[in-house]
Amino acid sequence: NIRSAAGRYAVDPALLAIIVTVESGGDPRAGSPAGAVGLAQVVARYHPRLNDGDPYDPDHNLDVGAEYLAECLRTYAVAGDEANDWQATVERAGMA
Repeated sequence: NIRSAAGRYAVDPALLAIIVTVESGGDPRAGSPAGAVGLAQVVARYHPRLNDGDPYDPDHNLDVGAEYLAECLRTYAVAGDEANDWQATVERAGMA
């Protein structure tokens, strides 16, 4: 579930829930023409670990999506921003 996946990667579960809502509308069978699948709309060619299980399995898809979200948040954080301007970090990560 969202809380479990978010907890494993230390991301805000509300942020992960927002991403799931925006990306897939909460539909675990969602897909896109670009090849994004599942709740978090993960693209296997960029995240090969998605193929380690059923890419449409909600728990597996959320796990891979949460891991990617955590990676983006780390990548796009500016030193010192995490505590003072988390919104800017989220916005930069969202552009990735």
